[in-house]
Amino acid sequence: MTTNISDIKKIEINLKRLISSCEKIIADDDKVDVINGEGEIRPVLIDNTFTVERYIPTMLSLLKQLNEKMYEQNKQQHQHQQQQQQQQSLSSPLFQLYTNTANQLSSPQIAQLSSPSSSSTTPSSSTSTPSSSSSNYIISKEALSEYSRKIDVIVGLVNKEKLNSPISNKPSIVRLQASSISHSKKMDEIQTVMKTRNKEEKKKIDQLIPQNVDNSNNNNSNNNNNNNNNIIKTPNRSNFSSSNNNNLSPALRFRNQFQNRNSELKSLLGNKAAENDNLFNNELLDDDSFEKKTEEQRLQQELLTSELLDYSESLKNHSNTMSTKLSEEDKKLNELGQLVDTSSSKIQRQNLNLKDYTSKSTKDTLNYCLIIVFVLIVFIFTYMLMKLSKKVDPNY
Repeated sequence: MTTNISDIKKIEINLKRLISSCEKIIADDDKVDVINGEGEIRPVLIDNTFTVERYIPTMLSLLKQLNEKMYEQNKQQHQHQQQQQQQQSLSSPLFQLYTNTANQLSSPQIAQLSSPSSSSTTPSSSTSTPSSSSSNYIISKEALSEYSRKIDVIVGLVNKEKLNSPISNKPSIVRLQASSISHSKKMDEIQTVMKTRNKEEKKKIDQLIPQNVDNSNNNNSNNNNNNNNNIIKTPNRSNFSSSNNNNLSPALRFRNQFQNRNSELKSLLGNKAAENDNLFNNELLDDDSFEKKTEEQRLQQELLTSELLDYSESLKNHSNTMSTKLSEEDKKLNELGQLVDTSSSKIQRQNLNLKDYTSKSTKDTLNYCLIIVFVLIVFIFTYMLMKLSKKVDPNY
């Protein structure tokens, strides 16, 4: 119990210090001297609420630890009280009389077994005194609720400054990642941020888009009175639509303010566009003319259907003829492939025959050359012998 109490004290002291320091940081705005482009030094206020954001998860975790420790302490106290009540019930005079009568009636072994139980009750009563003295430090529920209230106030101030600041309108990631915050609170924060974003977008669009877009065209169209009347009427229409459609998104409002107008098209494109505008006018038709037009359309549809049928039949016939031609060409290609295979085999045979013939012809030519050389050598030797024999024997 002593270790738990010391932990609780430490956690409470740390939480108090954090809350007080955060309150001081939010209350005190720092002044910093900043040099302008002209070289003048001017004090500038710096909002320190964003520095508090990093301490929010630690405060929430400390509060969670405090709640857990207090829950454990209350549970241990409840168990200790139950043990004390059991010991008091065992040490009551009625229970002692009951045990004495049981010991007298029973055997001495049962008396020996029951005697240590009574002796064991005495030290427990003696040990209960220090625990009661050590469990004096208790945090009240009011203090815990006060701590949680202060943390909620700090978080609200940080979020308010964040929403008012032009730097960022995003919900704090540290705040949303905290485990102690419920899902409903997270969704509320996200919804508030999205609302502020939409408001800022509307303001920016209103600044970019002037309310009377068509007033600049009044000077250029002095000759056409009808065009001027149309130009004057269109802004009122846009204002009326914008006043009735405030709930629309900024993109839709932007689109509605830049709708096409006949006057603008006439001023930009000239008379040709004005002549073509008659095509889009709604004409009142009688029953007879309506029936005639419907009959004409029906006849045109029938003609189109008949033409489509003819085209489909012709396509079918062409597809059949093409399929027959393709099948015939496939057969021809197969025959040509077979002929190519047979011709290639014949060519290979002829190549082998040519190789054999060339090898044989080379051998024959070599043999003939050797024979001729041999004959010449023999002829030369015989001639030389004849000359030598004449020189040796002159009578010859």
